[in-house]
Amino acid sequence: MTVKLVTAQRRFTGDLFGNQIGSKEVVDALAKVMTAHVLDRDELAFGYKRRGQVFFLVSGCIREERTLGHTRLWKAGTMFGRWASARSSFASSGWALADTTGLSANSTDIYNLAMEHGEVCQALARMDAFRMNTLDGVYCASRQSPLGRVARLLIYLSEDAGRGYQTRSVDGRRVVKFVPGGIVDGPSQGDLADALALGRATVEKALATLREDGILARPTGKRTNRFYEILDRDRLDNIARGV
Repeated sequence: MTVKLVTAQRRFTGDLFGNQIGSKEVVDALAKVMTAHVLDRDELAFGYKRRGQVFFLVSGCIREERTLGHTRLWKAGTMFGRWASARSSFASSGWALADTTGLSANSTDIYNLAMEHGEVCQALARMDAFRMNTLDGVYCASRQSPLGRVARLLIYLSEDAGRGYQTRSVDGRRVVKFVPGGIVDGPSQGDLADALALGRATVEKALATLREDGILARPTGKRTNRFYEILDRDRLDNIARGV
């Protein structure tokens, strides 16, 4: 008799791989080698000294600090570490910038599953390609204007973040506010500046321009930092593409 997995690692594994792997049995096999993580803001997700480990970002946002001094911000669906090498350690440390969920596993276990199941190997290859495409498309566009680079990073970070969040109405009731263009929750202006290798004042000026033009909402209430509401995604995307 097969025991049904109803644990956090099964739920998180389904969230991450369910759309990529058709076999429930293979998803269950992945879940069995995973450890689930629920992280608070500013909590360490992974570090330099963890050898032979892979970390998967299921939801939230992570600030990755590379050993060479580079900083990158990543959204859900990103994989950290080398699944095909059991001896390698992380070349970076990762910190949660918002309420974050993730999965970690021994790289040997992931490698063995990838060799046994082609669907797993293909899913991991897509994650590797996704990371490389993001590095090239978001972080290597240094010839673009600062406004365009900030817009491009906001577009990327908001892609899978949803378009609503819980807040309270004037009478104190808990309600869900819908944001037409999506939201970015987690990175401060300093995080955005570090990730793009721009001055903080430059990023602040770009954000102010986007708010003055009605593309981003003006911050109100307690959500004045680390939270960005996109009101006009089409215009933001045009700026990101240099149109």
